Amino acid sequence: MTKTETKPISAKLDEIESEIRKLKIMITVSFPKNSFLRAAGSWSDLDTESIKKRIYESREISLRPKVEL
Repeated sequence: MTKTETKPISAKLDEIESEIRKLKIMITVSFPKNSFLRAAGSWSDLDTESIKKRIYESREISLRPKVEL
């Protein structure tokens, strides 16, 4: 094939399909759906009211010395 010739459409489609397959594999490997689904609800046993209470209490504690004028 010379530079002026183009690939047949079927060859281009084959290349595109090959790239799509590679991308699907990359997505599946980098972010497995099962891991996401397993994580759903994994914090359901936490006492959210207790956590909120501790957060608000910690906001009341000052770590800086008081400024005297």
